[in-house]
Amino acid sequence: MRNEFPELPAALSFLPMISPRATQDLLATRRDRLLQRLAERDALVAKAGVELPRVTMLETEYLRTMIEAEIHWIDSVVAGLQDGSITWNQREMRETAERLDRAAPLGPPRPADL
Repeated sequence: MRNEFPELPAALSFLPMISPRATQDLLATRRDRLLQRLAERDALVAKAGVELPRVTMLETEYLRTMIEAEIHWIDSVVAGLQDGSITWNQREMRETAERLDRAAPLGPPRPADL
């Protein structure tokens, strides 16, 4: 499994551009893929047919724990999407962007700001 840390947060930053429902669907797909990874990893370990010293399994334990943590996080976000505690719409996102722009415009400082 490659390190996806930089990719997932980058993808999450685009969620305000799609609907909460589409977000829920995408997260459900990711959750399914993570569960599949766990099952595949477990099958490989079981296929060994012998109990290995724990030190040889630390990497596997770590990766399993990270995947389980992400699944737990996805479940909490999906629950928030389902109960409405996490929601947004395009108008709200546009208004937020306008407020942020007025508060701290992006770009190099203007001479008047110096």
